[in-house]
Amino acid sequence: MLDSSCASGKHVAWASRQTELAAWTWRLLVNRVDVWGGYWRDENTDGCPTQRTTRPHPRDRGKYFLTERILTNHFAATDTRCIVGLHTTSSENTSRWAAADLDCHGPTSTPAHVNLAGAMHWYGRMQELGFRPLLSDSNGAGGFHLMVLFREPVPTPSVFAFAQWLVRDYGALGMTAPEVFPKQARIKPCGFGNWLRLPGRHHSRAHWSRVWNGSSWLEGAAAIDEILRHDGDAATLIPAAALVPKLKITIRSSAKRHFAKRPADKVAVRIEGYLAKLPAGLGEGQHRDDYGYCFAAFLVRDVGLSDTEALPWLERWDSRNAVPKGPARLEQLLVSAHAYGRNAYRDGFASRRW
Repeated sequence: MLDSSCASGKHVAWASRQTELAAWTWRLLVNRVDVWGGYWRDENTDGCPTQRTTRPHPRDRGKYFLTERILTNHFAATDTRCIVGLHTTSSENTSRWAAADLDCHGPTSTPAHVNLAGAMHWYGRMQELGFRPLLSDSNGAGGFHLMVLFREPVPTPSVFAFAQWLVRDYGALGMTAPEVFPKQARIKPCGFGNWLRLPGRHHSRAHWSRVWNGSSWLEGAAAIDEILRHDGDAATLIPAAALVPKLKITIRSSAKRHFAKRPADKVAVRIEGYLAKLPAGLGEGQHRDDYGYCFAAFLVRDVGLSDTEALPWLERWDSRNAVPKGPARLEQLLVSAHAYGRNAYRDGFASRRW
């Protein structure tokens, strides 16, 4: 059992709003219901340390599922076993949120004040993009959870890329790499991925989340009000720069031999490799403009093709979309690639022999 401070005013504040909080969580944060995260106490070990687990037990999967009642119990938690975490990724490889977990568990962790500075820095960065981030202290001892919530499920590769891009400057901030969720761009069939604990009671100490409202830290009822004000942001706020595919194009040795004396075809092999890495079957709201822009910038800047040479490649990419953008939009993407692309022309050839 957690200690007797569960009867404190903070506990009462969270317990009295358990139904609202569970409904909000169910609507905005749940990616899957077949598994969820939890904790238990190891009573046979000195100090009864808290252990993490994935529920339900493997023998019960497919029989028991996450429910709003389980979430309600979390927000009214009086026992470690009631604390819940949610997985980042659905079985369809979509995600409703991204998060950075800035741990502070002792001398080997990033100091609390450095964590706070980093959290505020990334909070401000997301605000500049138009997001309404949710920042809470995770343990009352210098750890923080920074989340962004989406209005609807977003392809996990985009969410993963955005989360990695957001915290890319952690080293310059004097931090160790924060734990970022989702931790992978996609999960394998029958995989579950990772999970993150929900706001509310800490799993092993008498601490309830405080929430930052942009100017001060809120506790109890005020913190809950701030959480419930979040209703998800549009995925279109993710900047194109965050979605630039980090591709490792590998040309098979047989292809290298075949095209050894045909440089133009070697370029085509490389473009084919890039194109093969881009997602196909994209429709409305699935970042067709972002992927198209990245491909256009690759063609005219990294490879150095003329617009006339690049357009057929863009048309080929567009033909793979469930909802094509059309020739007029492809021409606009080429204009944008010239105007806003960051790499120098033919930069992709700088360190290679062609």
